[in-house]
Amino acid sequence: MKLAGVLGCVIVLCSCGSRNTPGPGTVSSLGPAQVPATYTPRLGVAVTTASRTCIAIQNANLTANGPVTLISPMAPQTFTQAEIAAIAPAPCPISKDVDPTISNYDVHVLGGAKLPKLTPLIAVVGTSAPFSMDATNSVLGTC
Repeated sequence: MKLAGVLGCVIVLCSCGSRNTPGPGTVSSLGPAQVPATYTPRLGVAVTTASRTCIAIQNANLTANGPVTLISPMAPQTFTQAEIAAIAPAPCPISKDVDPTISNYDVHVLGGAKLPKLTPLIAVVGTSAPFSMDATNSVLGTC
């Protein structure tokens, strides 16, 4: 049940401000007023090692000081604020030998929060938005 809540949080965090317009030749059944959202550039996987925290994400356009929310899906779930520090000089341990379109960034954790070592975290890039959930785990917040 808690995992469902975390996934709901991730969807809300990603859905705010993440709409892209289709390119030429794109066919959409949603009509001109509704464009499908693309979440890939905002979702990555993060990990903390003894020397750094880094994220692997399919987005080569992130800049220093950009906000990142790190979500631990393991109980107890946590949401930790961080920011992009720089392009990582070496791949994140979780992205070795994977898709070459994956970009790696070192991340600065804000507030001195301690993250579990070598445990995959969900990384959501961009500003988070407040929301709440009802008893049936339906999201009540708006963007």
